[in-house]
Amino acid sequence: MKRSKPKSSRCFKPGDMFIFTEGGLPPEAGVLIRRYDMHSKNQGRSSYPTWCWEMVLTPGERTPLLYNPKYGASEINLYNRIGADLKWIPAAVEKIS
Repeated sequence: MKRSKPKSSRCFKPGDMFIFTEGGLPPEAGVLIRRYDMHSKNQGRSSYPTWCWEMVLTPGERTPLLYNPKYGASEINLYNRIGADLKWIPAAVEKIS
């Protein structure tokens, strides 16, 4: 099943997986674990938030170009690269009753 690009970058959730296939390099995978505002101070919200994601990366040979070990991955950069050199696989969600 082919997944289309989401309507907004705000659809990403912890557990979503991304497959990085940049420039013919071996693919690398990462799973989103935490969303945060890079400019927030003391757990507050900044006036102009820049949303980033902390990821757990597969133990590959390299760090993907879109991922910075200090700042994580910019949410808007992840969104803009879907379909080009990035594949988005949403996390499966089960309802527990």
